[in-house]
Amino acid sequence: MRGRLWAYFILQLCAGALSIVLGNVDDTLGGTIAVMIVFSAFVQSAEGACYGVVPFVSRRSYGVVAGMVGAGGNTGSAVTQALFFADNPGLKMSTQDGLVWMGVMIMAVTCTLCSLHWPAWGGMLTPANPSATEEDYYLSDWEPEEVAANLHIPSLRFAMESKSMRGKANYAKFMAENSVKEGSEDSDTVPVKDIKTDSQ
Repeated sequence: MRGRLWAYFILQLCAGALSIVLGNVDDTLGGTIAVMIVFSAFVQSAEGACYGVVPFVSRRSYGVVAGMVGAGGNTGSAVTQALFFADNPGLKMSTQDGLVWMGVMIMAVTCTLCSLHWPAWGGMLTPANPSATEEDYYLSDWEPEEVAANLHIPSLRFAMESKSMRGKANYAKFMAENSVKEGSEDSDTVPVKDIKTDSQ
């Protein structure tokens, strides 16, 4: 997970920096087009990296989280348009200046990624909690009555499969603790210990 966050951070930070460059390269058409193409590539890559993180926020509310991310992007574009590119007499900003300030805003917003943290995986700058488990995190979305009715099973399966997000060293340690060898038939589906349901 930390790798995903760093990839997202770097891609979006580069997109912001290229927006600033785009605002300053207005003397040649060829240079502007070249920077715009590279800028667009980083923007699209950052969007893909964002949706590489979204499923792990909440398995139960995945649709809600994905919808909020999509709606947030549309809202952000409208706000950016109104702030930097609309005919606003108070700002009196050229298109080039708007691109520069849009890049500054992108880079500033990107820095908020440093605040993301998952107990079992950590964050960009924070370590994971050794005692935290994926099951604890994903099952916290469910009420005891729902667990008793086995409604939590899809989240439980996702928690088991998401253990690979721990990183290579932590994942290898987990596999060793559960006596599962890398590449074996059981390496992709590690059983969760001491999970009881009404069907057992």
